[in-house]
Amino acid sequence: MEAWVAQETVAADMGDARLNQRLGIVLNRLGDNPSISIPAASKGWAEIQAAYRFFSNDKVTMEKILSAHEAATLERIKSQRVVLLVNDTTQLNYVVERNKEGLGTLTTQDSTRYHLHPTIALTPDRVCLGTVTAKFWQRPEQTEGHLRKQKEIKDKESIRWLESYEKACEISRQAPQSLIVSVGDRESDIYEYYQLHAESAAGQRAQWLVRAAWNRRVITARGNKSNLWETMARAPKRGTVSFEIPPTGNRKGRTVTQDIRSASVVFDGVQRKGRRLPPLRVNVVYAKERRVPKGEKPVEWMLLTSVAVESIEQCQEVIGWYTCRWEIEIYFKVLKSGCGVQELQFEKPERLQPCLAVYMIIAWRVMFIEMLARSAPKMRCSVIFDEHEWKSVYAIVKGRKPPKKAPMLKPFVDMLASLGGYIGRKSDGPPGPKTIWIGLQRMHDFALAAQALNRFSICV
Repeated sequence: MEAWVAQETVAADMGDARLNQRLGIVLNRLGDNPSISIPAASKGWAEIQAAYRFFSNDKVTMEKILSAHEAATLERIKSQRVVLLVNDTTQLNYVVERNKEGLGTLTTQDSTRYHLHPTIALTPDRVCLGTVTAKFWQRPEQTEGHLRKQKEIKDKESIRWLESYEKACEISRQAPQSLIVSVGDRESDIYEYYQLHAESAAGQRAQWLVRAAWNRRVITARGNKSNLWETMARAPKRGTVSFEIPPTGNRKGRTVTQDIRSASVVFDGVQRKGRRLPPLRVNVVYAKERRVPKGEKPVEWMLLTSVAVESIEQCQEVIGWYTCRWEIEIYFKVLKSGCGVQELQFEKPERLQPCLAVYMIIAWRVMFIEMLARSAPKMRCSVIFDEHEWKSVYAIVKGRKPPKKAPMLKPFVDMLASLGGYIGRKSDGPPGPKTIWIGLQRMHDFALAAQALNRFSICV
């Protein structure tokens, strides 16, 4: 079993030592080959059967698998000054072909849709430290319409945002030397979210950062009523900030320069069924792009937060934290495109969930390797990779005998990514997750071949 697998499963507690051991074997096999099927990644028919029996065991759950990984993640969190717990929702679509009765070999397709809401831990340098929790569910076929507004927050899907924040508070208590900040996009602009922070004991809560979706009513210093956007348009200007935004399907990548305003405002409370929630004070950073390229929409963020935003440095830090939210989109891409989780074939969602948990750990590792190479380029690659792994990659890529001392992480990850198609030209930038996950698969094959050659003294 590889060292990283042992580290992520050492705290596993499935209620059976054999299941704990099988988790390590399954994670090892799928981690070595994240983009191929479970049968293809397994070694022989007996191991295939054992993997499917593992996922079918009632003792094996998503929560238990992620709990083992969370314990390892917590240790990584404790070594950081600031940790961002980013959460978001993605949709998973599963298509199953079924035979039509009485029509021979003709088939029809049934589509099943699920939702996955993970919370991942990131450093401000965007190094992914792990997945700390995840929620998996399926929406009812019948929509609730206007009746949804009459429900309490605990009975809505929206509770997932509050649950993620409560997890952040738990981690904050376990890692008191680290500043824990829960980060969410516009869907998490929920009044009860801010109220939860306000009502928690000061020493037992995490901080939070949310992009505003609602133009809420604000009580001005003179006791008048205004709205959020109008209030912040008059707020003190702190300075500017510049950063790169990645390209999307509808937008080109570019350098964005924003004017920054910040203030502390008081929300006028909101009406809920049978009661009105009290006013709350929040800090706000309003960032709006200047000199927008022709044909492009301005990048404009209204960021609500519990941390201080009185200086330009504090505002820049908050904006930098928010831009890290994009990493969860990469995480989803690794899960779907790299690990192929939408191709998994399980009859019951209870069996799918633990398998998803294993792939969430694998997705973390791909992202961890990618960003650690950028933030700590001079670290020795032996910190992450076993000796037979890095030596096999070095020998194949360089075409010569590996050195006794492990190379530094940045050049080694470039070598690893070159096995996945990374060319490394000046205009290419650093390697991305796709070339790394392909490189990891090829590294596994090379390492196995090298071990076989040494074990059996094969001469070629």
